[in-house]
Amino acid sequence: MHTLAIVAFLLAGTAAAQAAEINAFISTAIKAATDELLPPFERANGYTIRASYAPSGALIPRFDRGEPVDVFLTDSAAIDELIKQGKVMAGRTDLARTGIGIAVRKGAPKPDVSSAEALKRALLEARTVGHAAPSGGSITRRISRGCSSGSASPPR
Repeated sequence: MHTLAIVAFLLAGTAAAQAAEINAFISTAIKAATDELLPPFERANGYTIRASYAPSGALIPRFDRGEPVDVFLTDSAAIDELIKQGKVMAGRTDLARTGIGIAVRKGAPKPDVSSAEALKRALLEARTVGHAAPSGGSITRRISRGCSSGSASPPR
């Protein structure tokens, strides 16, 4: 399981904060939830949330370029890295946990993924493997390292 985290920080002296607008970078992994939660929050508190949705891997470069943001909702690994780099205030609040799914093409045999060893075998035996890595691929890198067999495997 991968933890989704929030880090909230106010940028001192920003016009957005003074105008009751909150600029938010939000990972697409939680878009459905925030689409339901933000409007009632805005009505109850008088704030306008300017939400910008994208995968974490796309939000971080925008943050690094200096785009204005008051709240950043993304995965814990990305937040931890921003904290480590001193780019956001230390501390975070974990909001949710997300899982990773596996899909196979219609009509293809269902792979055995009942154990770590079975998953490793299924990945190594697959003709092709596609994956999404929204926060830089930390999970897929760990899986790849776990599948390393010591011998060179063909590129996929």
